[in-house]
Amino acid sequence: MDAWVRCGSRSDDAGARFPESYFHRPKSQRGDVKYDDWERGVPVDIRTDPIWSLRVYRVALYVAELASHDARRLVSNPVTEGIAGRLVEATASIGAQIAAGYSRMSKRDRVPFYELALGAAREARDWYLRARIELGDNAVNSRIATLTAVAKVLVVLIDRSRTVHLH
Repeated sequence: MDAWVRCGSRSDDAGARFPESYFHRPKSQRGDVKYDDWERGVPVDIRTDPIWSLRVYRVALYVAELASHDARRLVSNPVTEGIAGRLVEATASIGAQIAAGYSRMSKRDRVPFYELALGAAREARDWYLRARIELGDNAVNSRIATLTAVAKVLVVLIDRSRTVHLH
């Protein structure tokens, strides 16, 4: 199984494994950094941190990398220049909020951070839709599909973190 679909998660975060269909490998666009190449380039200190086991975190970091590359194209067009910074900020916030939430000791304390990550993922989809004029339909549809998958997993993490199990 390749790096894109390997699933790892702390049982206290998710409570179950997410289907592989949540994270299809995005279709490679011309100039994209391939996921496997990107993952190999992530510093070992990050890859060995326990948070790395959360696939949604890894995908969020990867999407932020793609957005940084996309922003370079967006700034070259006066129509989309203003979108570039907002897109980079939104995508960078997803992984940062997941990391901040993951660092909390209780599930309930993680919820506000996961909610912020969810908001950032939805915001990033919105900015990508506006960037379609410069990036093209294929690239934008691929990015939106990946961000939608991230959002779906975050919704589940939020729901499961709010649920209190009494045994």
